[in-house]
Amino acid sequence: MNSNVLKGIIVANGDTQSNLAKKLNMSQPCLNRKINHPESNEFTQSEMDAIRNIYSMSDDDFMRCFFR
Repeated sequence: MNSNVLKGIIVANGDTQSNLAKKLNMSQPCLNRKINHPESNEFTQSEMDAIRNIYSMSDDDFMRCFFR
């Protein structure tokens, strides 16, 4: 996962990690760990799909964000 891409998408959509956590029904600390420590806290497929839908991510953005 490329956390800088995800952080950029969040900001570009005028959102915050706190708001995204609420939309994903997870705590903000849990989301923060998944973004900042993806090697030990991976997003599930359903979480990745939800983020893609929330931000209407293109195929390219989705791939750049979640698959290096």
